[in-house]
Amino acid sequence: MRTKLLSVLVIIAAILSGCKLKDTSTIDNGTSPISGSGGDVTFKGQVYDKDTGAPIVQAVARVVVNGVDKGDVTDSSGIFNFTTNIDQSGEYPFITSKEGYYPDTLSTFALIGKTIQIPAIYLSKVSTTVDPSGNAASIVLKSQSVNNIGIKGSGSQEAANLVFEVQDANGKPVDPAHAVTLFFSIGSSPGSGEYVFPASVKTNSYGQATVTVNSGTKAGVVQVIATTTVNGTQLRSIPVAMAVYGGLPDPAHFIVACDKLNYPYLGIVGQEIQFSAYVGDKYSNPVRPGTTVYFETTSGIIAGSAQTNQAGVATVSLLTEPSPNDPTFGPGFFVVTAKTVDETSTTISTTTKRLLSGPVGTLSITPTTFAIDNGGSQDFTFTLEDILGHPMDSGTSVSISTDGGACKLYGATGFTMPDVMTSGNGSTIFSFSAEDGNPTEDKLSPLTITISVTSPRGNTSYSIRGTIR
Repeated sequence: MRTKLLSVLVIIAAILSGCKLKDTSTIDNGTSPISGSGGDVTFKGQVYDKDTGAPIVQAVARVVVNGVDKGDVTDSSGIFNFTTNIDQSGEYPFITSKEGYYPDTLSTFALIGKTIQIPAIYLSKVSTTVDPSGNAASIVLKSQSVNNIGIKGSGSQEAANLVFEVQDANGKPVDPAHAVTLFFSIGSSPGSGEYVFPASVKTNSYGQATVTVNSGTKAGVVQVIATTTVNGTQLRSIPVAMAVYGGLPDPAHFIVACDKLNYPYLGIVGQEIQFSAYVGDKYSNPVRPGTTVYFETTSGIIAGSAQTNQAGVATVSLLTEPSPNDPTFGPGFFVVTAKTVDETSTTISTTTKRLLSGPVGTLSITPTTFAIDNGGSQDFTFTLEDILGHPMDSGTSVSISTDGGACKLYGATGFTMPDVMTSGNGSTIFSFSAEDGNPTEDKLSPLTITISVTSPRGNTSYSIRGTIR
């Protein structure tokens, strides 16, 4: 056992020496500014025996960066202190291990240019009185370094370590005498170059085997499957699903919007409107969660920024001001702009125009008098606008009724306003026709035609009078 331990320590020291990971000459004191373009970060901490509380010497402490382990071994006081380079500040898996102890995995947030103090780590000794296991009977996922990864070139971690454990029929990890080789493969995936490495691994003394899954160029879910064959029977793990998030924002897949075009808030302060930026990468996938989007507006008060969710959506609230007057579109209109940064570190932006409408300003009809002959008809056009000459909002309803002689109405005689911002036919100008409702009777009768408008900003009506035969 001692010879085996010395051999493992020699191998670990050789690996760490060859990678030149340890560099204590440039430890940061925490005063450097946070960078977003890559740089060094220092990890320090101490490892103890959980049972005795004594420091553990020559324990391996490592951080997983893009699927690669970088780390140090503890000194005579159980202390590790190493500096390494990361692409960007973020959350990284930190693994501590030593022969004869169960490994410990935690997640730490690393800030470029900073020294990260890892909380005290306590390792538990592996029992030396474990009963021998039986033959392999099942394959289970023991742990994974992260819950999700990013597509290639996204700036996020692109690989994850999965630890599978092979157990006998009693749920006991297989011992070295019953070790098997696990073969790893990709199940369902986005189909954009995802892969696992290595393709096969023999279980260690704990019945475990580790594989790394690497992302491709598209977001989605990738499944990893572990298999082996024992006495002619294939054992297969339940597919392990790993979420793959999208990359950085792309100008062609970046828009900002809200649920309506026209709101009845003209002259009102503090009405809330939710604006959302929809952010996709160059493959049309949602960008990685946590992508920051900045907002500004030509009228009102809007939250300055928000981060995208898993669907690539970042949402903020705007509180209205009473009298928007956009320099390009004029009174009643305002513009919201969303900005973020693409993969070339260039600021990209997108805008949307919206309208605040007010009470009815114009309700008129042409002609204002009429005389409908027996069996005849009359065409009418009416105008409905708010006080600034814009369309009423979509909460406005219009109805036309008659009182007097028999009459039939056709056209825009009862409707709810569409959600529009542009004036014209169907938004501020409407048409209908009135015709004799009893052509078999030639009798002159008075007729009143009334247009009634019901809106969130008040109700009004307008009537004209004529005759019908």
